Formats: sequence, C-alpha cells, structure tokens
Amino acid sequence: MIRRAGVLICALIVGCTPLPAARPSGSVAAVAALSASPAVNVTPAASDDLAARLRPLVASWSPQGTTLLVSVRGADGVSATVRAVPVDEGAASIPLVAISRTTGTAWRADGGALAAGVETGANSSRVASWDLKTGSVRWVTADEPGIRHESPVWSADGASIYYAAHASSQTSYTDLGIFRVRLDGSGTTRIHPPDGNGGMLIGLTPDGERLVWGRIRAGGGVAVLDLATDTNRDFDVTSGSYPGAWRAARPRALVISGGCCAGKPGGTLVLWDDIDGSTRVVGGIDKTSKLTAGAAAWDPTGTRIAVQVFDVSGLTYAASISVMDADGTHRATLSTTEGAGTLFWLKEGIVFTRAFGTAIVLISPNGEGARTLLDGADQVDIAAVVRK
Repeated sequence: MIRRAGVLICALIVGCTPLPAARPSGSVAAVAALSASPAVNVTPAASDDLAARLRPLVASWSPQGTTLLVSVRGADGVSATVRAVPVDEGAASIPLVAISRTTGTAWRADGGALAAGVETGANSSRVASWDLKTGSVRWVTADEPGIRHESPVWSADGASIYYAAHASSQTSYTDLGIFRVRLDGSGTTRIHPPDGNGGMLIGLTPDGERLVWGRIRAGGGVAVLDLATDTNRDFDVTSGSYPGAWRAARPRALVISGGCCAGKPGGTLVLWDDIDGSTRVVGGIDKTSKLTAGAAAWDPTGTRIAVQVFDVSGLTYAASISVMDADGTHRATLSTTEGAGTLFWLKEGIVFTRAFGTAIVLISPNGEGARTLLDGADQVDIAAVVRK
C-alpha cells in the first residue's frame, strides 16, 4: 500500500525505490544476442494499429473514493475491458479502456497510467502505455516479430517498465530474460539473463528493491530479483508455488506452496522471509489436511490474514474465506463467502470474486454486510485498488 500524488493504491505488491544504474541497452533481440556493437536506444515508432488494440473509453479519469480497477475478460479469454468499480454504495462502475489480446497489464503506483502487453501477431507482442491524465496512448517497446514482451510491471518511480521476453513459434520457446525500458521507449536493458524457464513478472516488494516474478513450470515457482545486485532468490525450486501477498514487515511474503495445475486445488500457506529464505507453515493449512489454501491477503495493518480455503474432503472443492492472525491462530471462516476466489483486504472490508469469478463482493472482516459491487456473465480479475 502506497501514497503518491494524492492517490492511494493497494495491490498485491507495491514499492518505491530509485532505479539501479543502467546497463548496456538496445532492442530485446540485440541484448539477448549479446551483440558486440555499440549500445542503441530504440524508440518505437508510432503504429496506426495501436488505436485498435488499446482503446481508451474515457477522455480522462481519476478515482473518487476507494475504487477497484477490474479487468473483464472477453469471450476469447485474452481480450479485456478494464472497469473502475467504486466501493461506495450506489456508485456506478465505469468502463475505462478496451485491450485486444492482452499479455498482461499493470497500473502505475499513482493510478494514473496503465501498461499493457498487447499481441501484434501469432507469436509477437509489445508493451504499450496509456496516460489517463493526458489521454496519450503509445507503444513503449519496439516491434520485434517472433518475440513476445509480456507481463509488464512499473518501476517504483514510474519512469520505466519491466517486462519478460521470449522468442516464440509454433514449435519452439526461447527464454530471453527480464528487461527494463524507459517509458519513452529508449534504454532497453536486460536486468536478468535467461535461465531456460522464463517467467511472468508480478510486482515489486513493498520497499521497491526487488522484483517478484514467477517461473514457468508445473505449479509455477516464486522468485525475487534484487534490482541493485542482480541476485535472485527462489522460494523453493523443488515444488510448485505462487505468491499470495506482501507486507512491509519481515517475514513479509505469503506464498502458496504445493498447489498445481491438476488434482485438488490449493496448497500449503507459507510465511516466507524473502531476505534470509526462512519459512513457516501458517495455521495448520498443509498438504495432508482436508483444507488447502488458495489466494491470500494481508489486512491493512499487516497483522492478520484473509485466505481462500478449499475443503478437499469431498468432490465439490468449495472455497470460502477464513481470517486469522499472522501465526495462524484465532482462525474463523466467514459463513457468507462460499465460492470465493481472489481477494483483497481494504480498510472498508474484504473484497473478493465469486460465482466462478463473474461477481465481486465486499464483506466486513467478521462476515457481516456482504454487498455485491459488480455482477455479470464474464470473468473478472481485480487488478488493483486506488483511492483519491
């Protein structure tokens, strides 16, 4: 959670720190090939087709009160419309921007700009940006056919964007590493070399000093890259894992370990110190239990946890939300949260997706006063929360 320019943004991971010193720069292809030629700053040319791929639906916008930024997926599963969904009762949601075949989106920490990976061909994608104050839409990364620029994440100062890149075809996949590019499209710099797995960028740690990303493998894999030293720490290379949430105090990470793409949902809820690597299982939710953990969120004070909990003793694998202290004690299940999906814990209460991800509900931490904020037929994802 962080305050910038009068706007408060609450997301899975946020932070603030100066950028590390620049390294040799150029296009992704040139950097990945480790060319011996002088560094070249690539400024993407304007493209007539960008307007059809990232299309603002408002001239400008700023939040009024606490507002969810929600991606509503299209029927193809990859296009999306982003809507502003106010938490205040009676306030209407507003469609902000339509994105064609996106490869990941991220909101800048002040809530005033969007970065989006956008497909430009069967095996190609680029990162584009939209400034909500000026209305400017432009490409940020260069057009490189056969190379995909994906899962953008804003730098802490909002002047650059991190993204993952790989070369792709119908028969091959080549990891090219993690890159940083300035918002004007110059200074493309590889900050982490390829390791064969590739990955998806997720966000910054609360201090802004590390980039959280997930390795591409069965069940995923949580990794944290120190932006100052280029050193990387993995949560556990022997099992699948994915991040739940970060807080400022150590140990600061909630990680779901052991969950995978097949079989019973959820996994072990683990408290991880991403600095020294130590771990502790939280609250008896483990792989041998009839309960497994899915999504998780810290409360605004970083002292309590809300967890999507699956009861895997039967065949329905129904999920509800449980709240507990950081050590797993004083756990209580909120009785009106059946079918819960992803969740955030705000000062107004806990917001979560429900009904197979087509509805968003706000409820108090004691399970009272449930209120539907958005309901429809399409899949929704809560991307971020902003407050004036």
